[in-house]
Amino acid sequence: MLGVDEFEAFVFKALEIEPSEELLDSWAISYEKLQSRLTRNRKESLQKNSSAAGEQGAGDIVRGIVHAGRTFRIAQRILSIYPPAAGRMLEVGAGIGPFAFAAHSMFGEPVTILEKNRRMLRNALNLFEAAEMDVPKSIHGDATQPITYRQYSAVFAPFVLNEILTRVESEDVVGAGRKQVKSWLTACRRGGRLYILEPGTKEAAQNLQRLRETLKDEFQIIGPCTHDSECPMLNGEKDWCHVTWRIESGNWAQKIAERAKRRFQDLHFSWLILENRRPQQREPDSLRVMDVRRNDKNKLRVVTCGTSGLETLVVQKKNRATYEAFDDYQSGDELRVTLSQLERKGDGFRVTSEEQIKHRRSVMQSVATLLDNQT
Repeated sequence: MLGVDEFEAFVFKALEIEPSEELLDSWAISYEKLQSRLTRNRKESLQKNSSAAGEQGAGDIVRGIVHAGRTFRIAQRILSIYPPAAGRMLEVGAGIGPFAFAAHSMFGEPVTILEKNRRMLRNALNLFEAAEMDVPKSIHGDATQPITYRQYSAVFAPFVLNEILTRVESEDVVGAGRKQVKSWLTACRRGGRLYILEPGTKEAAQNLQRLRETLKDEFQIIGPCTHDSECPMLNGEKDWCHVTWRIESGNWAQKIAERAKRRFQDLHFSWLILENRRPQQREPDSLRVMDVRRNDKNKLRVVTCGTSGLETLVVQKKNRATYEAFDDYQSGDELRVTLSQLERKGDGFRVTSEEQIKHRRSVMQSVATLLDNQT
């Protein structure tokens, strides 16, 4: 499986730019400007249509090396846990196409790129050529346009839905989002999957979960939800459904972030995977790890979400083997645990043995397994 440094090398080749320490200052300035527009002034920037793909040069480097590099790494992790079926795949609002690039490099299936900015679309095709991969089919158009081909095995929509919803003039943001998501889903054949990534902000995450509430009776929810109950964090003020991953940054992405005095180690995002088929019965003991809290030197607290809502698993340090195993847990992992078989105390359900965890689907273990299978 391709590493993020290799991805960066292909991006530089696609953009026909030689990486240089002398250019770091201009790249860092561009990164700071873009981050400011996408955080403090996000809504205003998007409503003015001045977001993602405007500037050339330094802007293309930032979007390709920093932003697309992160999406590429997230895609590898998500796809290693929840792979699509064989067949042609589509990335909408693709930019340079990092999600499709990850999927094609992992599975070898043909991909299509849909992007409204002609320069970014050309950059995406150049990226595949730089990696000596099959050049994808390209569609010049907006992510909201109707999709006539209805047999995709997967549709990828990374960090694009919130941009679409920001431009919605109606107050019915959820209704507009539902219409868009159903349009993408129905471009998938039966059993095809839609992968949505969104920022980890409260607004974006809760909008995504409100959409999930309107779709869960029509389509199969693959993740992050392990249940069909109402989201317990739907209206939370301090907690909302998102994950924080320590994403491996490439060498140049790290240099750009450091020069801009920005953090690069952790990435916060929300996600939703739906499958184009009727909902099936879910595993009742399945839990999603939302957070691993290590602020108590004597115990670990693993916050999970399941059928009964938010529940905390607690491992005391005196149970050394179990404690060390749980210290490897991270946000996004999926567990199977029968809570009724655990002792409940004031701070949560006590776990005293690894055997009480029937199954763990680990993000990093899935990536490692995929790497082993490809060597």
